[in-house]
Amino acid sequence: MFFKTIKNLLINNLCYDDDNFTQDFFYTNLFRSKFICIFCICLQIITTVIYLIGRAPILFSYTYTMYFHITMIIISTFWLFFLCKLNHFININKNLIYIVQFIFTSYILFLGASASLIDQPATDTISVYPIIAMAIALTYYLKPTYSLVIYLFIHILFIVFSITFKKLSLQLSLNIFYSTIFVLLSWIISTLLYKNKLSDLKNRKLIELTNSKLLKINSSLNELCCTDFLTGIANRREFDNFINLEWTKCKQLSIPLSVIMIDVDFFKLFNDNYGHQTGDYCLKKIGQALSENLINTNGLAARYGGEEFIVTLENYDKTAASLKAERIKKSIANLNIPHKFSPICNFVTISIGVSTVIPSNSTSMNSLIEDADIELYKEKEKHNIMR
Repeated sequence: MFFKTIKNLLINNLCYDDDNFTQDFFYTNLFRSKFICIFCICLQIITTVIYLIGRAPILFSYTYTMYFHITMIIISTFWLFFLCKLNHFININKNLIYIVQFIFTSYILFLGASASLIDQPATDTISVYPIIAMAIALTYYLKPTYSLVIYLFIHILFIVFSITFKKLSLQLSLNIFYSTIFVLLSWIISTLLYKNKLSDLKNRKLIELTNSKLLKINSSLNELCCTDFLTGIANRREFDNFINLEWTKCKQLSIPLSVIMIDVDFFKLFNDNYGHQTGDYCLKKIGQALSENLINTNGLAARYGGEEFIVTLENYDKTAASLKAERIKKSIANLNIPHKFSPICNFVTISIGVSTVIPSNSTSMNSLIEDADIELYKEKEKHNIMR
């Protein structure tokens, strides 16, 4: 139970502040890790070659130095192979991501510290270790807590082994002092870069979220501008835009375009006797029925004004459009909305006018709508219905 608690604490502290940033950090660190691996392999190969041709007798005064560099070449090659394979996995367990980055960063810092420890007896310098520490700070994005753990752990080992391998002296003390300063500066730089990167990512996510909200708001506004607030179908403005586009399209394809003008019979009597709320309900039900009749068609139903509606149908000739109009009329009648004040029926009915044309230079869109309105007027006259 104790070890499980420690493990969970370790992972949670290593995790980034937001899971949304995991992939961003991971792929950035992964790319840089492969680059560092290649750099380390090349450096170790060059160093080993120098030893083999006998041009660095001071640097390689001990045989185990060469063995160390060869070992590091093998390990670094393994890491490069592993990181390349890891790059092919898109959905990787986030805990594995954190652990791999933690171990690899520790390995690179350990490599630099070990190289300095081996070279220190011959050269009295530890230049590799501070350079690697600073390179890690500038290369990887790790949480400050864990970068501190890595730096402290490796640096404590470095100090202990420095004193163990070499007798304490002024030079050794200076090496330890300077390396400590470099490690501290490296951690500070690492912390600042991490926080800057995290801030950039948060700002980017915030911008993306804001843009997404703005798009939704714009979409809602466009819908409000194009939708009749009462019936939920298209309004006059949307109809005007739609029929303009349809006119151009049908003209190019030389196909018919039909318009059905619809008017609710004796709606004023309905409103006066049943009230405006019931009148609104009636218009809503008619709007829904029109929408249902246009499913699977390239058509649009719109509220044209008051109790008037209009339907646009693409590629419907006069016969097909008339059949569709009759179906619409029947579906409205089937709503069975009571209208006992109507002289012609006990339920709400509609009158329709149909007009069809193949758009061309000799025809006009206004004439198409006017013809549908004329046909509507004729039907009302035939049934003695006042508009």
